[in-house]
Amino acid sequence: YHQTVDGYSAAKLKRYDDILPLINGNREGDGEFLRYLKGVYQENPMELSTPVLDMLSTKYVIVADSLPNASLLQNIRPVFNNGKVSIYRNLKALPRAWFVQDTLVVADPAKRIRILRSADFDPAFSAILEEEITGISAPDSASVTQIKAGLHELAYEYHSDTDALLILSEIYYPAGWKAFVDGIEIPIYPANHILRALKVPAGEHKLELVMKPDSYAIGTKLSLAGILITILAVFIGAYFHFKKRSAKAISMNSDIN
Repeated sequence: YHQTVDGYSAAKLKRYDDILPLINGNREGDGEFLRYLKGVYQENPMELSTPVLDMLSTKYVIVADSLPNASLLQNIRPVFNNGKVSIYRNLKALPRAWFVQDTLVVADPAKRIRILRSADFDPAFSAILEEEITGISAPDSASVTQIKAGLHELAYEYHSDTDALLILSEIYYPAGWKAFVDGIEIPIYPANHILRALKVPAGEHKLELVMKPDSYAIGTKLSLAGILITILAVFIGAYFHFKKRSAKAISMNSDIN
């Protein structure tokens, strides 16, 4: 199993489907990687950014053929070629968590997509939010390290000299994920249309995210209640069964006497 931006299932969240054309391209425009290459190889070379690939922590890009004039490439480096495929390292890929310096509030989904498509957007510096998050500022000193990465649990240790906005390169899914700083729950916000943003307090702390959907908790309680009712019904049934047998035995003894 290897993580890939295209995923392994055709069933994807709509938010993620919204940004896939930015990576792979469609009738509205080229995908980011092809756009980057065109920018490098045109007559007046210019470096075009790949914000979506970068914010999804895309470290490697696989292409069917080797790229010409690889020495011109600044953001990617060749790391493998077997004559059939080539693999390039994306030097601008962001880590799985980072602090941002600035935010932009954009409620309109179509406008968010247009900004993400723009080569001027830098996800390492800015985050696109859907609502204003107050009480945060750009940290002068901040760092974050992921210490656990599981399917249903993530953990980080971080330091920040101010209340700040932390971006996680994880898909925003409000129906199940919950976040806790030192055991205290904090809200998770959408950022850059598909990622998670958290307002974290200043200082040194441990951040944990766990998959705890309310539907699962409700289902567990209902299942437990059903089991208890079944056990209770069995005991009540057994009680009346033995009580009836005892009463019948006493009646038979009385008749004999």
